[in-house]
Amino acid sequence: MALPPNPATIGWYRFGPSTTDDRGSVVLGGHIDSKQYGVGPLARLRRLHPGDMAVIRLSNNSVTSYRVRTVEDIAKSSLALNKVFDRDGAPLLRIITCGGPYDHNGGGYRDNLVVTAEPT
Repeated sequence: MALPPNPATIGWYRFGPSTTDDRGSVVLGGHIDSKQYGVGPLARLRRLHPGDMAVIRLSNNSVTSYRVRTVEDIAKSSLALNKVFDRDGAPLLRIITCGGPYDHNGGGYRDNLVVTAEPT
């Protein structure tokens, strides 16, 4: 999944379902920050807790609400892509950004922060 370079823009995995489909994971992703653009809105994901509401506003101004199930830091090497990008399971929202400590030697964050939520 290609991510927009500006953390203020959130990408949608176009090969997955849309927010109106009744199966599979809608996947959104973006950078948490960048030297060029600063901190983006996904930096607030860390504040979410199970039971919180997440409201997604689409480019056509329609909104869809989800209830957060989990907020997890997952090592990039351990991210179960078949689970994240599931096209056939229950309808879910997955939002992915950088997580964990910043690795100055590696030039990036060690983990992915993954929020999983279900439609309300």
